[in-house]
Amino acid sequence: MADSMIACPKCGEKIALTSAIEGPIAERLKAELEGKLAAERAKLVAQAKANAEAQLAGQLGELRAQLGEKAKLLETAQATELELRKQRREFFRVPLTLPAVLTPVVDGVRAPERV
Repeated sequence: MADSMIACPKCGEKIALTSAIEGPIAERLKAELEGKLAAERAKLVAQAKANAEAQLAGQLGELRAQLGEKAKLLETAQATELELRKQRREFFRVPLTLPAVLTPVVDGVRAPERV
């Protein structure tokens, strides 16, 4: 590594930086920058997480609303189906009892016999 020169802050004398002096300074700067990087990374991760949670909360709300609507439609359809099944049962029950109900009426209104 080439020797670098720095100036003394008190007297202004130029001092050559050797590996022995540069090493600790470089390590300190590296640790300082890594700390800043870690803090910035944590900030960005938290921000991204908050944005994602907000977006997903909105989507979840929409999906819950859709689910509620579909549940109401299903409930209505099931009630309609139940009513139609009851009507069908009654409809098919009527023909079985219809001759018994109509026979006396029909017998009383028979056409005159032909001679």
